[in-house]
Amino acid sequence: MKKIIILGSVLLSFALKAQLGKVGIKNTAPTEVLDVNGTMRVRDIQIDGTTNALYNGSATKSTTFTATNVMMTDANGNLGKALNKDLIPNKNYTGFNALDNSTAIFVTRQYTVGDWPSSGSGFDTGMSTTKWEAILSNISYKLSDRYTTTGSTAANNPFINTFLTNVFGSEGSGTTVQTFGWALGKNSGTWRIIGDFNSIKEQPTKIDIIFINKKYVATDDRP
Repeated sequence: MKKIIILGSVLLSFALKAQLGKVGIKNTAPTEVLDVNGTMRVRDIQIDGTTNALYNGSATKSTTFTATNVMMTDANGNLGKALNKDLIPNKNYTGFNALDNSTAIFVTRQYTVGDWPSSGSGFDTGMSTTKWEAILSNISYKLSDRYTTTGSTAANNPFINTFLTNVFGSEGSGTTVQTFGWALGKNSGTWRIIGDFNSIKEQPTKIDIIFINKKYVATDDRP
C-alpha cells in the first residue's frame, strides 16, 4: 500500500508539472519543457539519408531521415541547433576579414614589395606565424630597362651585366647559374617576404599570399 501511495504521488507530481508545461527528470524545478538532471542515451541514432528511419506518426518506420542541422549545447547544457552552412566561419561572422585577427579559415592578401625589403629582414606581412600558415604565389619580377645608361649595349650597364652573368653565367667560364626569387620567412613573430636580386634594384612587385589558420591545417615546422 505504501509503495502504491508513493508511486501515485510521483505520478501526480509528474502530471502537475507536465500541465505547467515543464517536465523534470531527477529535477524538481525544471527550467525548460524537458529538464534532465543527469546523462542521456539514445540507442537508435539515424545517419543522414537513411531510408525507413522515422515513424513520423505512422505505425512503421517509413520516413527518410534528412539532416539539416547540427545539435549543439550552450554552457548550461541547453540544446540548440546550428545550420550546416554556419559551421564554417563566413562573412556573417564578426571579424571575418583579411587581417591577422580574422576569424576565417583562409585569408588571401596581396602585397607590393620592392628592392631588398626591410634591408634584408623581410617585408612584414603583419600575419602571425603562430596563428597562420602561409603559401606564397603569383611572383613576377619587373626590372629596370636593360639599356638604362648611355649607349645601346649591356656592357654600358655594369649592374645589368653582373645580373646576367650571375643568372646565366659567362660563356665558357663555368660560372654557376643562380636562382633568384621571393621566399617566405619568419621574423619577430610574423611572416616575412624575403628575397633580392644582387646588384639590381627591383621595381615594385605584387605578391599574393594565402594564409591558412593553423587550427585547420597540418604542416611541418618551417623556418
